[in-house]
Amino acid sequence: MKSDLTDPSPDAELADLVSKYLDNRLTAAERTRLELRIQREAVAMDYLAERLRFEATLRETINPQRMEVVESRRMIMEPGEDGPEWLVEQQRSVRIGRQDEPLTLDVSMPNQRRRVLVVAISILILVLTVFWLFRPAAPPPMVAAPILVLRNGGFETTDLSLTPQGLTSTLVNWQEAFACAEVDLVEIARISNGAIFPKSGKNVARLETAGYINQFLQYSDGSPLRARDGLTVRLSGWVWLDSEVSRTISASLRVVASGRPDTILYDACRVSFTVDAAGWQRFRVDLPVAGDLMRLPYWVEPRVNNKPPLDLTDRELCLSIDMDGSRGPVLLDDLKIEEVAPNEVVGTPPVSLELHHWSAAIRGQAIREEGKDCIGSWDDDGATVVWRVRFHRACEIDIECLQASESRSAGNGYDVVIGEDQVSGKVVDTGAWDRFQFVKVGRLKVPAAGEYEVVVSPHPKESQAVMNLRGLRFRGGGLSAEILAPDAGR
Repeated sequence: MKSDLTDPSPDAELADLVSKYLDNRLTAAERTRLELRIQREAVAMDYLAERLRFEATLRETINPQRMEVVESRRMIMEPGEDGPEWLVEQQRSVRIGRQDEPLTLDVSMPNQRRRVLVVAISILILVLTVFWLFRPAAPPPMVAAPILVLRNGGFETTDLSLTPQGLTSTLVNWQEAFACAEVDLVEIARISNGAIFPKSGKNVARLETAGYINQFLQYSDGSPLRARDGLTVRLSGWVWLDSEVSRTISASLRVVASGRPDTILYDACRVSFTVDAAGWQRFRVDLPVAGDLMRLPYWVEPRVNNKPPLDLTDRELCLSIDMDGSRGPVLLDDLKIEEVAPNEVVGTPPVSLELHHWSAAIRGQAIREEGKDCIGSWDDDGATVVWRVRFHRACEIDIECLQASESRSAGNGYDVVIGEDQVSGKVVDTGAWDRFQFVKVGRLKVPAAGEYEVVVSPHPKESQAVMNLRGLRFRGGGLSAEILAPDAGR
């Protein structure tokens, strides 16, 4: 059973004010506050009345106190639509205490205006509640799609300032599949005594001959990049050469089926490109993954006999950048990567690719001359030089021939044939058989992605030798290609 003094239960302020009033300890401000609450709050009035009844009963027994209840009525008659209307107003107050200084409490029912206000507020609260309950569901917050990222692309994760020589063989994030002894991280301005400066920061990656770096690719949410038909990845950055001698570099999207010592690698895409100017130069190449992803291994450790094909679909991809047989050193800095639409080639800078004679097959009578680094003694105009190239998409390329000749062979004709298309060139007198220069041949269209033979075929000649041939160079804005191993030949 609930006590009359706790039902209804007062808040702390009301209980304190009533207690002070009963103890005759109210200040003027507290008295005003108590009167205001009693006038506005029926619950406060009920609580005070209950306390007063209790106190009155108690004091009646111990020390009775005067309490006077005053009640008045006012009747008003007003004309109405159906005759006179009567309005009765009733006022009730309680005077407690001495007659000269009583506490007067108005306990009248709320007037009509107050009742209208209460009803209006109740309706407003009801409307807002219904609106809240049946409001349309808010759209889910927009979550940015994860993007492809390259970790430590600027090679600045490691601080080399305390190393005695300004270099280390450890490249954070770039030796995830394999470590390579021909690569190091260098504080290039320090070790070159100010002769070379990085593109940004302090550090660069230095690749010597046969050097390579590699990283498993991830999105910004940490999920791995997986092989799929139609995937195209764009790699860009800066590369530095120490001379005008061109270097061919390869970039690959690779599946590492087995690490050392029984290495087995599969390439989803491999792109070769050539840089041919001293100092820093920017590069950008596309690595498209297309077609049947059932692939044979790109590399298998010689002692491993089993070389099975593998479906690369949905397998994690590793980015590899290697020297592709070129002589080092080269420096790399500020590497970046992004995923692009398969045919997004508008605005891409021209890409160069050199086809060196070492990656070609000789069909017929000619000799690979190591001293001059070329194919020479090419007396048989029926002999051809053939490269195998995989083009990753249709493109249009300009072709140059790196050749040397003396005057007696100048003017010899030859064709460069790709698929069913060909362009013809003429041998130029360079002044000596070991003085090589690039000679423009012409422009060809590669009609579609696929593997092609690139053939240099001489025209019938009258002189002794066709030319000394070191290689070809392709250049094109949409060029993305890979030089394949030659067929059996010399």
